Amino acid sequence: MKYRGHEGSDDNSELEVLVSAMQKFYGQRGHAVKSLSLPAPGELLVLLESGSEGLDCSRVLVLEVNDCKKDACQVKVFFIDFGHEEWVKQEMLQPLAVQFAHVLPHAVECWLSGVNTPAEGWSAEATEILREMIEEHTLVAHILQVDSKTPHLAN
Repeated sequence: MKYRGHEGSDDNSELEVLVSAMQKFYGQRGHAVKSLSLPAPGELLVLLESGSEGLDCSRVLVLEVNDCKKDACQVKVFFIDFGHEEWVKQEMLQPLAVQFAHVLPHAVECWLSGVNTPAEGWSAEATEILREMIEEHTLVAHILQVDSKTPHLAN
């Protein structure tokens, strides 16, 4: 997994401890607890996936829920510690245990002013060019606008 911050920073070790504790906690729970209700936008949950090294656990923020057809609901989530969003199956989501909610998110959703994301997303080449441009630099953000319609976390 790739974490925010520099190698060996407190941010990395804090997130590694959190992820390890979640893996242990949710791994010992056995079978998944099926939620009877749909998640709500703004709700914090945990996404559980079987990975090559065991259980992968990620804290996520619900952004939206699609129309559920044939009992298959898709939920758009933002990974609050890794900084990306994707659609996932509702049954992969579980309530976030209170002991894992205390750590501040390690990623914040933001956009570049005046830059529109292509409908098909950024190409691997464009992503690599941006990564090379910013990799060894400290970036400073100037907030130009806050979208009050988008669910967000407040500190």
